[in-house]
Amino acid sequence: MDFTNPTICRNPVCNNRRRFLLNVDKSQFVDFQKVRIQETQAELPRGCVPRSVEVILRAENVETVQVMFYANLDNCN
Repeated sequence: MDFTNPTICRNPVCNNRRRFLLNVDKSQFVDFQKVRIQETQAELPRGCVPRSVEVILRAENVETVQVMFYANLDNCN
C-alpha cells in the first residue's frame, strides 16, 4: 500500500514534522490522480510557451478526465 506522509501535524500545538505512524484501522483512504492542465498551443500567439498547472483529483473525480480532454477555465481564481 502506497501513501504519502503528512508534512506537518494538523494539531496546532504539535508541530510534528517527521515522526508519523500510519494507523490503518483508523485511516480513510481515497484514490487520487495528478493531472496537468495546459493551455493549447493553437490559442496562443506565435512563439509563446503554453502555461500549465498541476491539479490533484480525489475520490469520485479520479479518472474523469482523459488525455487531450478540453475544458474552458475562464475566470478561474
